[in-house]
Amino acid sequence: MIAARAIAVAIAAALALPLAFPASAQAECDHLTRPIAARLVAAMRPSAPAWVRPMLVPAQLVQYEAGNFHAMVFFLGYSSLSIERLGIRGAAPYAATVVLHCRGMRAQVITDPYAWANARARELHLALGNAEQAAGYTAEVVALGTGRRPEGAVATRQAGRFHVTVNMAPRQGTSSATQQIEFDVGRDGSIVRTTPAP
Repeated sequence: MIAARAIAVAIAAALALPLAFPASAQAECDHLTRPIAARLVAAMRPSAPAWVRPMLVPAQLVQYEAGNFHAMVFFLGYSSLSIERLGIRGAAPYAATVVLHCRGMRAQVITDPYAWANARARELHLALGNAEQAAGYTAEVVALGTGRRPEGAVATRQAGRFHVTVNMAPRQGTSSATQQIEFDVGRDGSIVRTTPAP
């Protein structure tokens, strides 16, 4: 916990983020333990298709997914895990991102990353001071919806807000080109996708 908090402070200092830690961000969890994995599994199983449920086992998550579990940078006090499983017998692949509120050990599958981010930004009183922060923040939110980090993000300041362009590399095994997604981001962390969904 101390190491994770030190990293968060170092990142905040580098990006000129406010160093106030609200009460909801007083706990950190950056290692995937059995108790944490059990919380994540309990959140994912109700909405997971039947074929994938036998694979959602705490021990398997700890063994195979520990590297994908990490403390979030802009949403202090939260950690996230994204998993993907190939479909069997013609079933579509299963992908999910689940976020854990470290202090309360509450896990939630993210179905709308922008609604979740807007609510947490208000809760944490975020303040984005420059375009670099806005780009990093947007990349973190987009990763909640796609399960993978964007290839890059560029932000420009416009009338007190930020216009952010995120580049998403095609998934492995697909022939699609790099996708560009546009966002309108406020200094308070409010985020709206302005590129229509495909």
